[in-house]
Amino acid sequence: MRFKDLANIVQKCSDRVLTERLKELESLKIVNRSVDEQSGVIRYSLTQKGDELKPVMDQIHAWGKRWHEE
Repeated sequence: MRFKDLANIVQKCSDRVLTERLKELESLKIVNRSVDEQSGVIRYSLTQKGDELKPVMDQIHAWGKRWHEE
């Protein structure tokens, strides 16, 4: 995904904070950052390590939705 696509999904997060979190996730090898040499477009994708976190994050998201109402 491109940064602007991520920023649209995570609307309650400033660009600065999102950038910091992406750098942190990249350093932990959860996210991969790639730059298209011709266009300079930066894209982010999950590494295998990040992909394996998806079920955990889905469960956390479901838990949050369930208990957010209280």
